[in-house]
Amino acid sequence: MHKHKGFNIVEVMITLVIGLVIFSGVLSVFVGMRTTSDETSRYGILQETGRFAISLLSDDLMRQGYFGQLMTSPSTSNLRTIPMPPTLECTGEGLNNGTFPTANGHFRTLWSTTTSDANNLGCINDATRNTQESDILQIKRTLTNSVTNAQRNAQSFYLVSNYTEAHIVTGQTAIPAPAISDAQIHEYQHHIYYVADQKQGSVTIPTLKAISLSPAKMVNQPLLDGVEKIRFMFGVDTDLDGAVNAFVSANDMNDSGSGTGRLWDDGSVEILAVKIYVLVRDLKPDNDYTNNVVYHMGNDTDGKYTAPGDNFRRMLFSSTISLYNKGVKVWD
Repeated sequence: MHKHKGFNIVEVMITLVIGLVIFSGVLSVFVGMRTTSDETSRYGILQETGRFAISLLSDDLMRQGYFGQLMTSPSTSNLRTIPMPPTLECTGEGLNNGTFPTANGHFRTLWSTTTSDANNLGCINDATRNTQESDILQIKRTLTNSVTNAQRNAQSFYLVSNYTEAHIVTGQTAIPAPAISDAQIHEYQHHIYYVADQKQGSVTIPTLKAISLSPAKMVNQPLLDGVEKIRFMFGVDTDLDGAVNAFVSANDMNDSGSGTGRLWDDGSVEILAVKIYVLVRDLKPDNDYTNNVVYHMGNDTDGKYTAPGDNFRRMLFSSTISLYNKGVKVWD
């Protein structure tokens, strides 16, 4: 007769312990891979958001100051027709800084300021930042591609120009007579970029927003979730030798700013370049991460931002661009 043999209690316990160790190892690897995958995904979203924001702002900035055939910026002296400003007009600092030129001073086609409260330019009421200040950027220009009279859109404004004179009309308005000789038609644009908070459930999401010109009114719309701060440093040529002498923040450029001050209206200065800084933030907190990183958005003290010890990952992007339409005096 054969005896049937099995595992004794000690062997069973050893087997269970070995199995538990192997299972724990596999589980640890799985959790680690999942954590790594989650972090990689978060950083991927941050990179995509930051790069898109830089690209968007760069493209608009590089084309600021382009006004079709006109050799100079639009003004009351070279415009035959100037429309009434839109409802909810956006007007920056300075005597002549609305959507269309007025008779007071030089027309500003590029301007920026740093927010200090919710209300700005007469058309922004949600720019308050809880932990920091962010810049507002204002750009006026035309699209580079011309259109025919039949291609005009009723929801847009157009600059009809040759080298010396122009009309600004809506897409549904007939071009006034007499006709401007050898004129081209370009869509006229007025853009304002800024950062505001938006609620999504219980989470506050910083968002890059844009205000754009339409015949009825200035239209406000969100562009990119996760953009926490934008900042601009303007490369100024103070001796007109064609080289940047210094990069100056928006506050130090402005009428109410300090330091160098009032550079927007200094006729002996040109803006040749702009440094763009974009700080992006994760949309959801990570309770296993604490952010106390210091981010430098420029070489001045106002550009230093220290994360408030929260659970959001952040990533800083920057780019320096040359202004193609440089050589226009800084708004004298």
